[in-house]
Amino acid sequence: MNKDSITVVSNLDKEYYVFDYKELSTRFNFEINYKVLEAAMLGNPIRAKQNTDEIGREGESDVLLQSENSVVIKILLTQLSEKLKKLNW
Repeated sequence: MNKDSITVVSNLDKEYYVFDYKELSTRFNFEINYKVLEAAMLGNPIRAKQNTDEIGREGESDVLLQSENSVVIKILLTQLSEKLKKLNW
């Protein structure tokens, strides 16, 4: 992962792919950049809280639902650390 691109390596197929963030953002209809991926890998929410966000509970986790374009981001946070537990989009 670099500031301008991400490299995905397939050890099984012995291939690698390089994507720039603009290409990924277009493909997923959601802004993807270095900071978004860094936050997700560190277990932090990938976007700042917005007034339109929905907050709830799912089992032992707090749930934060955020929307951008046609994408709904579901973030499960642990109660004790408020670190990212699971991310779906």
